[in-house]
Amino acid sequence: MKTNFEVEGVPKKKENMLNQIKKSVLLVSVGMILGAGVMAVSGVSAAANNTVCANKKTGAMRMASACSASESDVTSSLKGATGATGATGATGATGATGPALGGATKNASAFPNAFVTYASTSRTLTVDEVLVNRIIVTSQTAPITLTMPTAVSALTAIEGEKATTTFEFTIVNNGTGLITLAPGAGMTTIGNTTVTASSATTDGSGSWMCVVTVKDVSAICYRK
Repeated sequence: MKTNFEVEGVPKKKENMLNQIKKSVLLVSVGMILGAGVMAVSGVSAAANNTVCANKKTGAMRMASACSASESDVTSSLKGATGATGATGATGATGATGPALGGATKNASAFPNAFVTYASTSRTLTVDEVLVNRIIVTSQTAPITLTMPTAVSALTAIEGEKATTTFEFTIVNNGTGLITLAPGAGMTTIGNTTVTASSATTDGSGSWMCVVTVKDVSAICYRK
């Protein structure tokens, strides 16, 4: 009977000795299985005698914790048939959705495209004019005051808004009268709040960068 085991490191004698080695391999393999079961039942560790030793002269094999000088360690030379490829593992769970990156109408931190809006009289700017349009162009002939929306109305309209969220807007004075920017409730302005009319020597525009200080409650707008 043929086996799937090969033994290396044992001197070749005669054909009958090779057959004896093959038979011994089978006996040792079976013995390993039975011995492991017996040791497990009796509480003795099967790992104590896990080396296959072959006598260099006779080819006789035995299990031992270590081989003697007259034996060869052939444990690594016992080769079984290659096993079948294991089944593909299951697909892992889908990861959590990451934060949105712009595209929302009022995602101020992403600085979406700006659109021009116009003013010619004193009035309160709308939330969309400050967060979406972001460029306010005037054409007044007398001084006017533009008031920012309240912090509550503006900040609660920003997606993902939190303390340190920023937004900015610009006022361009294409008229002849002075423009004054007044803060809405909850908004604080830092720096010059007036915008003079445009001329050959005067830049008639002003920009403000606003930073949320308390979520949904307050923000500070700095003149740029």
